[in-house]
Amino acid sequence: MTDFFDPTVAPIGDPVTIIKGRYVAWRKLLDVDSALYSVKYVFQPRAGGVAKTVTGSQSGDYWTFALTGALSATWVEGDHAFDVVVVRTSDSEEAVIASGSSKVFASTADR
Repeated sequence: MTDFFDPTVAPIGDPVTIIKGRYVAWRKLLDVDSALYSVKYVFQPRAGGVAKTVTGSQSGDYWTFALTGALSATWVEGDHAFDVVVVRTSDSEEAVIASGSSKVFASTADR
């Protein structure tokens, strides 16, 4: 039986939609060594507001990311731009390696 709350079996690819108050997880194939780097998504609401960060963890060839329902409930509804950021552990230098967009909805009915 699949455990849908296990990020190691989450869908591959960036999150297209996020529902406030709901758990969401995803995986990204990255050739990044967790002993030397960390990876995070930084989501910025396009209409203004505070940026939110989701930090990943390495699981085999993939990096997994999970956003709990309690945390997603605090997000601003609407369009968000995101950057995928690699952080070098030795000096905290950051590099944006990908960008995209997601939309946050109040409920599934709002989609």
